[in-house]
Amino acid sequence: MDLWLIVSSVTACPAQAGEPQSNWDTTNARAIGIISLTLMDHVLCKVQSLVTTAQFSNLWWNQIQNHCGTISPSQVFDLIKQAINFCLDGSTHPCPQLEHLEAIHTDLATNQAKLPEFVQSMILLSCLPPAWETSIIQTIMAGGQVTGITWALMTQTIIKYWDADQAKSVTGLGAASRAGTHVSCATGQESIIVLCRGLVSPV
Repeated sequence: MDLWLIVSSVTACPAQAGEPQSNWDTTNARAIGIISLTLMDHVLCKVQSLVTTAQFSNLWWNQIQNHCGTISPSQVFDLIKQAINFCLDGSTHPCPQLEHLEAIHTDLATNQAKLPEFVQSMILLSCLPPAWETSIIQTIMAGGQVTGITWALMTQTIIKYWDADQAKSVTGLGAASRAGTHVSCATGQESIIVLCRGLVSPV
């Protein structure tokens, strides 16, 4: 059975169970597999989030056409707004968030509205949580050259900051725990000494 006949909805799934329906199911599954393997990762994630009935390849194709088939000013404007209004959440790991923002920039490039890498980096710099700004901005600006500020440098610096901050938090918790144990032990020793003094009769 021709894949395109199914993807384009020319050949619908047979209503009754049997060999024709089985052949249709097999071809439909192959079509979904081919679509999944050929899409870029960010497009695949977008399409998967939009397809309500994942087992039909024609619905996959319809969403691909809707998402990538046309270029409109309103679509580009919406992507620009998403990029500008993006904010990093300092309480969760930055990697998935950075991948999401990068996917927005990739969509802009796909729609022939690619932003210069320096502009992408500046947008990301403006997305930082306030507590991160001083350290990360100083690190990024230290090179003194516009050409030295790249997306890779930005993301690496943010991830390094996150890892260091998490390590610092774990170390702080460990020190506090040890201090609490020391105080508890010291208090226990004092209690034993007082108790012993009460039991010993003066000579």
